[in-house]
Amino acid sequence: MIGDQLLPLPRRVRPSAAETAERYVHRLAEANHLRPSYLRQLLTTPPNSLGSIQLDKLAAVAGRDPANLVRALPELAPRTRTPGRTRENEARKTLNEQRKRERFAAFRYDARLGMSIRALATKHHVSRRTVGKALQSEIPPPRKKIERQPTALLGLREHIDAMLEADPAITAATIWQRLHDEHDATPSYPAVRTYITTRRTTRPPITSTHR
Repeated sequence: MIGDQLLPLPRRVRPSAAETAERYVHRLAEANHLRPSYLRQLLTTPPNSLGSIQLDKLAAVAGRDPANLVRALPELAPRTRTPGRTRENEARKTLNEQRKRERFAAFRYDARLGMSIRALATKHHVSRRTVGKALQSEIPPPRKKIERQPTALLGLREHIDAMLEADPAITAATIWQRLHDEHDATPSYPAVRTYITTRRTTRPPITSTHR
């Protein structure tokens, strides 16, 4: 690397079939005796951050044509946004909320006519719990957000927990670097950060046993 210019690494590495960009960068670093986290951070904008791998930078250090890299690693292809898609999603969300309110209003109207909760559930093809919620409030409750553990961290959570136990003040960036450099892993930084945040907020605080 000269200034901001990235030069091809001495040893070229060919992308493998069904390989992710993260794993390719990892192999490229190891082939050139570099720390995987170091090379990975050079390929972001701005440099040394923890953002997405930039196609042009990877092509430069790999010594490969960007178009060929995209064919081998489709995830690196520039993303295009469909005009108006955001507005369509917002309009659909607003329409769904309006329909829920109308259904709740229908439940409450029939209830005032003397229908039981069981009869209401049968008539409107919903559960009695849903009818009960409608009778308690005119505003439908928001949908519960389902928390899913990132599959990219399978087999790595124990290592992360061990690092947190050894040093409760350790940063997510440091854990991300150690997973890349010491555990031959290629998780994304957002996945690591999300797990650590959840770990620290939903479980009892981890205190180090070392003095």
